[in-house]
Amino acid sequence: MIAFEADEVDGRDGSGWFVTVLGHAHVRRATATALDALRIRIRPELVIGRCLA
Repeated sequence: MIAFEADEVDGRDGSGWFVTVLGHAHVRRATATALDALRIRIRPELVIGRCLA
């Protein structure tokens, strides 16, 4: 199980949002030429979002 969170908060008034995704991850190489690049795909099992006012 893995968690990923994205967010943005305005420093002036504290408003903003966040989204958290929980699920199982699958890791793959991004391309055949970029051997150090990986892609991580999350199959979401739970998604939580909030708006901060």
